[in-house]
Amino acid sequence: MKLAFNIVIFFCAAMLSNCNSRHNRPSSPASSSQEAMIDANRGFVSAENERIDSYVARRGWKMTKTGTGLRYEIYTRVDTSSPKPIDDDVVFITYSISLLDGTLCYEQLQTPESFRVARDNVESGLHEGIRYMRAGEQARLILPPHLAHGLVGDRDKIPMNASIVYDLKLHRIL
Repeated sequence: MKLAFNIVIFFCAAMLSNCNSRHNRPSSPASSSQEAMIDANRGFVSAENERIDSYVARRGWKMTKTGTGLRYEIYTRVDTSSPKPIDDDVVFITYSISLLDGTLCYEQLQTPESFRVARDNVESGLHEGIRYMRAGEQARLILPPHLAHGLVGDRDKIPMNASIVYDLKLHRIL
């Protein structure tokens, strides 16, 4: 009986020590491939930033770049005492959306469209950029892919990994 008990204790101790040894193993090939993907993504982001900067420079625009990578320029300003939109405000805009190669994707220039800031299903870059504007102002926004439609595009006119250019007017804030 004592021998069987010692065998069980030995077996349990061996199993427990085996569990701990897994955590001390060197990184697996999966983590090295993950690092390679991260490096590739950094390269893509860097190249896309250069494309956007070149696009802005060719047009002579004086755009501000935010921490997220959004570029914006308000080219028609209004009274600075007017409020800017905040979360849950409903804003009405007219706009055109194009690619960096100049391809016009969408435009809504006649009747303003509305969306709720920080809530509705529009590009995250539009939610960010609209907060810099006041009613009556016109602006250009350049949304890098991660602030626009990302890896898959919109599955219609905006291709995968595409930066987009908004030219928009903020008509009203409710």
